[in-house]
Amino acid sequence: MTTTAIKLDIAMTWDQLRKDWASRLSRHGVPDIGTLNNPPGCMQLQLVYLRHFLGAPVNKHDMATWIQGCNNKCGLDPQARHWKSRGWDVQGQGGVDARNNPLPNSYYCLTTLGPSADFLTKRTRELGRIAATDWDSLKLAYNHRCAICGCNGVELEQGHMDPRDELQLNNTVPLCTKCNRWQLDRFVINEEGRITTILPVESNRALFKGLDARERRQLQNLLS
Repeated sequence: MTTTAIKLDIAMTWDQLRKDWASRLSRHGVPDIGTLNNPPGCMQLQLVYLRHFLGAPVNKHDMATWIQGCNNKCGLDPQARHWKSRGWDVQGQGGVDARNNPLPNSYYCLTTLGPSADFLTKRTRELGRIAATDWDSLKLAYNHRCAICGCNGVELEQGHMDPRDELQLNNTVPLCTKCNRWQLDRFVINEEGRITTILPVESNRALFKGLDARERRQLQNLLS
C-alpha cells in the first residue's frame, strides 16, 4: 500500500490518543494534547500517523507525504521528536521500536504508550522526590548525591528516613555507604537528610565514641 493510499479516521484516532493520555500519561504530568484543529495541525497529524503504526517504525518521508495529503500547508520535514519532549514515547535514530530493534536514520516510532524517558527525567529533576516513581528516579531527584553529606560519584544505598517503618520509596533517601553505616537505626531523618529525631537505642552510645572528627562535625550540623 502506498503512503497516499493509507486511509485512517483522523478524528477517531485523535479521540483514542486523548484516551491514551487520560489513562496512561496524565498521571505522569504529560500535558493534555487538547482538541483536534480543523484542519488538523502538522504536529497533530504526526501523532495520529505514529499512533496508527503504534510500535512499528515509520519512514519520515512517507509520514511527510501522508501529512501533506491531509494538510498541504505542512512541510516535508516533520520533526516528530518534539513529541518526545512533550512526554510521548516517540523515538528516532538511536532509539528502538516495540520489538527493541534499533531505528535507522529517517525513521520514527511511537514505541509505547508510556511516558518518554526524557520527559520523566526532566520532570523528576524539576519536581524532586515528589515525582520519583522508583529507586533510579529517586537518585535522580537527588542529582545522584548522598542526602546527608552531599557527595557524588559514589555508590548510593537505600537509607531509611525512619528506621521504625518499612523501607519503601516514601521512606527512602539515597545515602553513601559511610553515612548509611552510622545512620543505621539511630536517627529519623527528613527528606533533606537532616536529623529530626534521635532514637533511644543502645547503639547510639557507641556511635558517638566511634565517630571521627569529620563525622562529629557533620552530626553537629545535622542536629542544628
